[in-house]
Amino acid sequence: MFALDGAIGLEGHPQRRLARRAEEFMAAHFTEALSVPIIAEATDVSVRQLQDALRGMLEQSPRERLTALRMEQARLHLLTGSGATVIAKVLDCGFSHLGSFAEAYRAAYGEAPSAKLWRAEGGAGAIRKGGPRSG
Repeated sequence: MFALDGAIGLEGHPQRRLARRAEEFMAAHFTEALSVPIIAEATDVSVRQLQDALRGMLEQSPRERLTALRMEQARLHLLTGSGATVIAKVLDCGFSHLGSFAEAYRAAYGEAPSAKLWRAEGGAGAIRKGGPRSG
């Protein structure tokens, strides 16, 4: 789940430690309405230090990393096929704009989130009539 897992040779690097703390905070609070200033405050650094650490270690902004963590969680939720709708699963993962989520999900995984849930539930889950929508 963490992008820094497996990074070799930078264990003691201050930016790596900061990026890891920020990642851990975001992972623990991904369902909440987080902003970059909130993440910076939680990791006890300035917004600029947070941005520099994540860019330097992960080549992502804090917002990009948070979105990636949320996307990973949303995909896991969709894979479980627990009976909830795509909308419920997406909102549970901290996304608030469904259209943006669907577009980002399709770009990241090559399919609509409803198709993943539909398959995970054996064809009877998120879309109750006629299978997944294409689009």
